[in-house]
Amino acid sequence: MFYFLNPVFTCLRNNCNHITSYWHLFSCFADDETKNNMNEIREKITSILVDTLALDASEIEDNQKFHDDLGVDSLDYYEMISTVEKAFNINIPDDDAGKLTTVGKLVAYVEKNAHHQKLMQVA
Repeated sequence: MFYFLNPVFTCLRNNCNHITSYWHLFSCFADDETKNNMNEIREKITSILVDTLALDASEIEDNQKFHDDLGVDSLDYYEMISTVEKAFNINIPDDDAGKLTTVGKLVAYVEKNAHHQKLMQVA
């Protein structure tokens, strides 16, 4: 059961019972394979952020906003998006890119769309 609080949730699974991020909710309910996939994506995206934006990996967290918390300007942001597209062989339309305001949202988007691309290649 979830109690919605804007912009975070309260997780009540396994006695978590604390206000948490989207990633925490996902990690409470996802299977191990999905968690491993998300961790690999997160690590690769963190590496991209470190390389393209000269950020320290220790300061990158899922709930951080690219512009407000990490100080990423719009030019750097679209350079980062382009690098992510190439790294994961996906296309992120401009409308979607504008909605990916946090590291966690970008990770979730890549996981969903990279998985979709793999399914399309198999079919």
